[in-house]
Amino acid sequence: MNYSDSFKSMQIPPNTYEVNTIHRDDQNIVSGNIEKRLIIDSRDRNYKNYPKASNYIVKLNEQFRNVTSIELTRAQIPQSGYTINNNNNIINLVESNDSNTVTYCYTLEVKIGDYTIQELVNQLNVLFCSNQLNHKYKVVYDKCTGKVTIKSSGSFELNFKGSVHLDNTHAGFKRLYPPNSIGKLLGFNPEQYGVENNNGTITSISSSTARPIKLCCCLAFTHITPAPIYKITGTNTKFMTTFKICDYLYIYDNNDIEYIFLIVAIRDDQTLDGVYLKPDPIDTCHCDPTCYIPGKSPFSGITLRSPYIKKGITAPNKYDLFYNRYLVLHIKELERLRSKETSVMDSFAILPLNDKSNSLINVDASKYPTSKEIKYFTPPLGKLDRLTIQFLTYDGYEYDFNGVEHYLDLRINMLNQQGKYLNL
Repeated sequence: MNYSDSFKSMQIPPNTYEVNTIHRDDQNIVSGNIEKRLIIDSRDRNYKNYPKASNYIVKLNEQFRNVTSIELTRAQIPQSGYTINNNNNIINLVESNDSNTVTYCYTLEVKIGDYTIQELVNQLNVLFCSNQLNHKYKVVYDKCTGKVTIKSSGSFELNFKGSVHLDNTHAGFKRLYPPNSIGKLLGFNPEQYGVENNNGTITSISSSTARPIKLCCCLAFTHITPAPIYKITGTNTKFMTTFKICDYLYIYDNNDIEYIFLIVAIRDDQTLDGVYLKPDPIDTCHCDPTCYIPGKSPFSGITLRSPYIKKGITAPNKYDLFYNRYLVLHIKELERLRSKETSVMDSFAILPLNDKSNSLINVDASKYPTSKEIKYFTPPLGKLDRLTIQFLTYDGYEYDFNGVEHYLDLRINMLNQQGKYLNL
């Protein structure tokens, strides 16, 4: 039989099961999951209602329904809070008179800002000097041990002891610091510290018969030029139990001008030898006595009755300017973390900080695939139309970003169906 040439180009598919079976629609489209990305930028908040980026509510432009999980995939958080802020700048000081019969209480407030440890020590010395206190004070820190010492010419106490706190698991109690205390930064425990000093005074400073020495006897100094020695005497001074070789002796005249001597010998409780130190014209380490140079004492041959710095209180721990190791991110709708500490309990995530002020903390979940910040919902969350966001420190204070903004990148997974979990 002859067929038309038009039939030659036709192709008849084989009669197979796959071709002739009618399939239902793609499961991933009608009954699987939908993934969406949500960017939360703190600049999108209502500034009138929420002036601070550490506490605000974002109302979403669309409702997310039947949510099964929400993951923090990326974020950029500024570490813009000050080292010393309104939550950690208070020193509670108690002074006693010479006979310990009268006490004076003071609340000293450190100026807010970013500090290195040396800058903070200098600021503390300015603070003690600028207040009308009964005693003289000197704050120093040991570069080898990292510990801060507060010394005085009289008896005093430092109160870093706050209230007792019952933790949220009812497992016990812990002692807190007083509100807004600087104690933790300086290395002090939440306790009360005190020292009793005698009422001794410096009575004379004169040239010593001891031979000039080279200051290399003290590791803090590198001066090799022989320095003149001065004999310093006093009454009720107890030098033997108050000082050791290479300590600094701070003396004050009637005009409250400070003079520093490096102790090179202690003869007895009333007599010691020292080298007078004067500030170097080029002082590159912020009034640290190790930058001073030997000189001629302006006191030589003058009879005195001057106060001087005696014993002090040394912090039991190293200073810790960045004791907040992380920020606590609370999102009311995404509570998930458990902790013994109240500020972390029911939070969504913790964001590690570093020891650099004014830096950016970048969070990228792809770099930590085994430790993701995900909130799962079982059963699924019927409707999500807002997020209530708050950033706290470990102590429960709101973190102050000082006007610097942040963003969060969230991955939202939802069931692709209407169901009983929808909250209409």
